[in-house]
Amino acid sequence: IDAGKLGYNTIAQTILARPLPPYSSIHPDKVALDSEENRTDYYYLIGWDGDQNSPPEPVTILLHSWHPSEPPRLHAEAFLQSYRRSVERFAASPVDEPQSFFVLASCVPRCFDSNIPNANEKATLKIVSFPRDNSETAVFFSRNTELYETIKSYQNGAIMSRPMALTVTLQWSDPSEGNRYPELIKIDSFDWHP
Repeated sequence: IDAGKLGYNTIAQTILARPLPPYSSIHPDKVALDSEENRTDYYYLIGWDGDQNSPPEPVTILLHSWHPSEPPRLHAEAFLQSYRRSVERFAASPVDEPQSFFVLASCVPRCFDSNIPNANEKATLKIVSFPRDNSETAVFFSRNTELYETIKSYQNGAIMSRPMALTVTLQWSDPSEGNRYPELIKIDSFDWHP
């Protein structure tokens, strides 16, 4: 893990340097095989109760292994982002620099937020903490782009009907466009391995 990407000098400065608060639930979600990289991804939903600065809602984590005899390892950067609710914090108020995130998201081919400039030309990426989460974080992007076509065509548009694991780059829209909003500028990967 590159702790510097997370705003830390070392992993010892993160919550992973000490025992986590006790979890209240853990449920396997799905297993994904990547035969090209000989990797198996194991997604789990873990819930805490919100005490000791733990997340108030469940989060999705990823364990992965590259060989059947290797024990699965935690995808630490994705875990820290989920645990700290990084994408929600990013979307809460404008920041200057683009940032990359590991997310679960689905795409809606419309924008229903009338405060978004040119809303009738936008699509919405709904980012969730776990499947069937009703408190999504919405980010927007133009439907008239190659990015939108890529999203629609990946696995026959599966992301249009259910959340998928993505690595994305987000930024805040230019202030000259009017009301600012978080926008999707790139799909780095259709999994959590950019």
